[in-house]
Amino acid sequence: MKGKRYAELMRSLELAFEAVPPRDSNEAQEELRAIGLDPVQFVLGLAQALRSKWATVTQVGEQLTGGRKGQDIMATSLNSAVTHYNFDDRKMRWFNFGDFKHFVFAMCNVDLERRLVDFILKFEPNEQIFLHRHLALTNTLVVQGEHRLYEPNGRLKEIRPTGSYTSTPPGEPHREGGGNEGAVVFYSVRAGDGDVLFEVLDDDLKVVAALNMADFIKALEEQKGS
Repeated sequence: MKGKRYAELMRSLELAFEAVPPRDSNEAQEELRAIGLDPVQFVLGLAQALRSKWATVTQVGEQLTGGRKGQDIMATSLNSAVTHYNFDDRKMRWFNFGDFKHFVFAMCNVDLERRLVDFILKFEPNEQIFLHRHLALTNTLVVQGEHRLYEPNGRLKEIRPTGSYTSTPPGEPHREGGGNEGAVVFYSVRAGDGDVLFEVLDDDLKVVAALNMADFIKALEEQKGS
């Protein structure tokens, strides 16, 4: 009964927020300045006050629901007020990477001094790209869709949903791809002292090609000049 009362309280708070009409950001800032308030300081102060209020509500919820359950209800209520976005790539230019199939990519940057290579891949739905092995530390962020990793024999190994951040050292041969809606994944590769970032393998796990810093520098220059 207490848990139900708490859920009803949280829903009433959600409805109160939904009842407030949206305001244009610039207009709101001008109104605050007109009455002598700094918009940034006002928002910071309001955020601090809200955090204090929410903390109090959370404590009440824990008392009513017995602890963890109250926290879960609180998290659900806060998440419902967050705006969710889909990645819009209509202004991006995607390029093929040689003859490789089932993905396109866009270079972001190559930092020779710090040995960093950043790029974005866009995977086709339910396809697997070429078999390869990472030879450098690779950080990835799944921007949209499901990033899927496969064993060399094609068996599904791991699914990384939207928002997943992974830091992976050099490892075993694998394939990658997208889920039912494809995937967009940001890669940041730390080359370190080595020059080869990826090895391309055949089905017998033999190295047939290598992708190094020069390949990505060339790709970046070609994309900038296109």
